[in-house]
Amino acid sequence: MAVPDPRPAAGYPPAPPVAPSPAPVAAAPPPGPVYAYAPPAKTADAAIWALVSAIASWLLCPIVLAVVALVLASQADAAIDRSGGVLGGRGLATAARVIAWAHLALVGLLLLFGLAVVIGIAVGSQ
Repeated sequence: MAVPDPRPAAGYPPAPPVAPSPAPVAAAPPPGPVYAYAPPAKTADAAIWALVSAIASWLLCPIVLAVVALVLASQADAAIDRSGGVLGGRGLATAARVIAWAHLALVGLLLLFGLAVVIGIAVGSQ
């Protein structure tokens, strides 16, 4: 077996020393599960009760529960705005507000119609 000549070849500089290879590094653990969406926000309690009150106003105490629904819907919107995205339920509050205003408008029209009938009867009986 021939022994290599440690001298550099003619016209070429000596080769740089070879650095030792680094110690093997353990592989990083695999990433955790990736969710495609965030978990749903907690619904504001006032929004739920506003919708319940608005629906109940059609069956039970017409004007009082509709006004309660409007107040609760406003409180729910304020709580949702203050929460910074933690609370949800703006759609419930909006639905409660629409139902309550529709109910109050219908009750108002019925009261006006009833008043017109009473006035018509009173005028007609004279």
